[in-house]
Amino acid sequence: MITREQLKSAIDQVDNQHLETVYQIIQSLQHAPRPKKSFMQQLQSVKINAPSDFASNIDA
Repeated sequence: MITREQLKSAIDQVDNQHLETVYQIIQSLQHAPRPKKSFMQQLQSVKINAPSDFASNIDA
């Protein structure tokens, strides 16, 4: 994964004539819609407060 520092360092090395293009790309990414989670991804985030063995009696 690329860090912000690595990205900033790479931008510092870009020729001045390409800076406008790089800036436009960054701006377009800021306004791009975020991909929605699939149904299965949403299910993975569901947390249930229950014993791992559902056969156990927690009322006893």
